[in-house]
Amino acid sequence: MDKAQEFLNIFPDKMKEFWTTISKEADYIEEVRIRVNNPISVSIKGQEYFLNPKGYVTQNIKEARLITAQEIDQILNHICKCSVYAFEDELKEGYITVQGGHRVGLAGEVVVDASGRIITIKYVTFMNIRISHEILGVADGVIDFLFENGQIKNSLIISPPGCGKTTMLRDMVRQLSKGNYRRKAYKVGVVDERNEIAGGYKGMPQNDLGPRTDVLSCLSKKQAMLMLIRSMSPEILALDEIGEKEDIEAVQYAIKCGVTILATIHAGSIDELLRKPYMSDLLCQGGFERLIFMQKEDGKCVVKQTLPVGELYA
Repeated sequence: MDKAQEFLNIFPDKMKEFWTTISKEADYIEEVRIRVNNPISVSIKGQEYFLNPKGYVTQNIKEARLITAQEIDQILNHICKCSVYAFEDELKEGYITVQGGHRVGLAGEVVVDASGRIITIKYVTFMNIRISHEILGVADGVIDFLFENGQIKNSLIISPPGCGKTTMLRDMVRQLSKGNYRRKAYKVGVVDERNEIAGGYKGMPQNDLGPRTDVLSCLSKKQAMLMLIRSMSPEILALDEIGEKEDIEAVQYAIKCGVTILATIHAGSIDELLRKPYMSDLLCQGGFERLIFMQKEDGKCVVKQTLPVGELYA
């Protein structure tokens, strides 16, 4: 199934005609923002556009079509196959993954219990449809940087949000799991807390992660890392967006177990990275040995800098 059809399948049949024109740009759409009684906005190659009442793009917000609460309900019911209850666990996390690995983020009125634990989102009034883009080969230029004397090093991909770090991590996993004539293939465990790396749908990865990769999704990073180490004996663990204290503790535990870590983190610069709680100590202790900094230039995600951690303290 091509990406345009996957995009159209997110919407009920009665809405497909409206979304058909923009679906032809699905290979370039980054996200679609839907907010009740507000204009539909579409991000294409880093630029924001709006959809007019006929479904064509416009840069004039005054020409934009407004979405209604009823339409948002119809989209949600369609995604959940008319059984929102069956998707309650995903609703608690604020998103639903659909076929193709695309993710529908949800916001609205949250219901919590007496302890503050999230029960569900009662009224969904905002949606962020993020289109998954798998770019095979995007890691070609940096994959050799991960190695020293034939040994893969613990590596951290750094970037502001939306600059391609998850796409980079995904392709690294694929290449390391596959191997080639110059280097061995590795057993890789993917910690996919929010289903963004594998893009799992009904338990099946929608993205190519290689033939020797195991995925554990919808668990906290700490829980998933411990389970994968105990049950799947990975040589490499890949995880997205670390930063919490328990993430760092799990990384340290995995390294002590002899597992190599590939991870990503949000930071706008190396200096910002070093100011993050727990990260400076982790780097000083040799927790990560390779840094890859990404950012956007002219609307494209690029690798701006690669740096052995030792050079930070030279």
